[in-house]
Amino acid sequence: MKHAIGRNILLSALAVITVLGLFTLIGQGRQFIGTSYFDSDDFEWQFDEFEESIVPLVLAPPDKEEVKKKITVTPEEIEEYRYRYGDLQSQLDSIRNQYQSETGEVTTETATDAATEETTTVETPDAALLAERDKKLADITKNFTDDSYVEKKIRAEKEAEVDSYYKAVEHAKNDLLSQQEDFIYDLKNVETGERFTNGEISAKNAFKKNILVNTAI
Repeated sequence: MKHAIGRNILLSALAVITVLGLFTLIGQGRQFIGTSYFDSDDFEWQFDEFEESIVPLVLAPPDKEEVKKKITVTPEEIEEYRYRYGDLQSQLDSIRNQYQSETGEVTTETATDAATEETTTVETPDAALLAERDKKLADITKNFTDDSYVEKKIRAEKEAEVDSYYKAVEHAKNDLLSQQEDFIYDLKNVETGERFTNGEISAKNAFKKNILVNTAI
């Protein structure tokens, strides 16, 4: 009896696997039955991604320094930067509050007069912290009085964003190059005549397509 139960469980498990396998084949296989992988959505997506990425990432990536030279700063951006943390007075008050005695603006010294044995407590400002505070106050004030001063800061922010972007581009380029062996290509820059090739284009290929790629940046 136990063997019969075990056999029934095994047959049920096989039936489930077979049915699941059949459903998977029906669900996923429709893309390929009666056609080829190169007509499938998966291949079209992979090919489109490669086609859109090969020029800006590998063949004709924009020069980073040229991109930085084209950075512009608008009056609206200057105003946004100035008021990013509130108006002038709010920002000045915020800095002053950060340097109150409880955060270390002043230090307390206790002195005892040997003759009178009187003890006096004197609070003396910490020169380094006061200099740091005054520098921040001057910086904020200049933000509200000098457009070119703010423009340089915004430009520096944008240049940092460009640097981060190019680091991401480098990672994307490495990912693309890891797929490059799957594609053979022979591309020509119609403006300069420069050619870019990978593999032997005359070899027998499973898939071939002529494309026109825009290399303008």
